[in-house]
Amino acid sequence: MPVGRRDPALGIKAATPMPNMARVRSEHTMSQQKPPQRKKRHWARNIFLGIIGLIALIIVIAVVRSGGGGVSTTSSGTTGTPSPSAAHVAAPARLGSYLDAQDSAGDTYEVALIKIIDPAHSTDQITPDNGKRFVGAVFTIKAISGDGPQQEDSENAAALVGSGGQTYIPDIIPITGYTDFAVGEIHATPGGSTTGAVTFQVPTGVKVSKVQWSTFSSFGVRSTVQWNVTQEHPGRTHGGASRSAPASALRRS
Repeated sequence: MPVGRRDPALGIKAATPMPNMARVRSEHTMSQQKPPQRKKRHWARNIFLGIIGLIALIIVIAVVRSGGGGVSTTSSGTTGTPSPSAAHVAAPARLGSYLDAQDSAGDTYEVALIKIIDPAHSTDQITPDNGKRFVGAVFTIKAISGDGPQQEDSENAAALVGSGGQTYIPDIIPITGYTDFAVGEIHATPGGSTTGAVTFQVPTGVKVSKVQWSTFSSFGVRSTVQWNVTQEHPGRTHGGASRSAPASALRRS
């Protein structure tokens, strides 16, 4: 209710308006309330940092795992190739020995290195590169089981190892005195045989140490057989048309 106050002129107390109590209470309440504090949100940053750390860990694991998985190959110049050390490699046999092999179909055949022609001469009047000579490796193939050698190519199967340990792949060059099978392809009916030569370019002064013959499967090199070649002086023909009897201890399939 209004509070009276005395009017000096009239001697009457005039009514004094009461304050709005609801408004006072509201203002008092608002003055006592503190503004809400903003929460520090670090969760987004933490997730981001966690993702970065996970990626870094994956990279480190990948690098560690790949550190021992490199492949080392031996450079052999323009005509060299790394020897198939990862495949089964039989102990070297004597020149002329027949060794067992299998084609991609699993049919067995025998292969023998019967002669090394050094130097060899091209029937097409092709000359070797400077500082090199042609060397011919003469093979005889005998079909033993199945349909005979199928999809076998002497240009892929044969390799020559020099006295320095270097391995050389064939050149597709026919030489005098022998065919190159059928441009490398081997055709032998069961019970039959075929003879041909594979040509290599070998640096002058490098002796022929070994000759290898590899067979392949869908996973790569299956196995390798090889023959030792004794050359006191490079440039001399070794071996002959005669062949040694098969030695079961030397055969590998």
